[in-house]
Amino acid sequence: MNEETRKSIENLLATEENTLLLGAKIADQIIPFHTGTDVIFFDSARALIKGVMTVLILNRPNWTFKDVVNATRTKDQLRLTLLQSEHTKHLVDNYFTREEVINSIFSIIQESLEEDREPNNLN
Repeated sequence: MNEETRKSIENLLATEENTLLLGAKIADQIIPFHTGTDVIFFDSARALIKGVMTVLILNRPNWTFKDVVNATRTKDQLRLTLLQSEHTKHLVDNYFTREEVINSIFSIIQESLEEDREPNNLN
């Protein structure tokens, strides 16, 4: 994620109320809208990030961006996170049934958060 996107997310976290709308806005920043033949994978990656945001907002009122990064560290961690809420369990059924599909989606998530997984960016 580039510095401009990171600052935009920090601004959202500082100024917006901790609601599902905030989660959607952050997901849109992490996985920007994309055009092209693989648009469905980008839309799916954004849907999974929105699911993570939903779980965090509903279950952890004091969540941080580090929690988003940790929840998406592996496919298994992502799946376990999404299973924590009745509002997001359907995402596991929708996206985790075919290995090649989740691999393509997960690679987009990984690429989008790659810089944020570096130790000095997890503060």
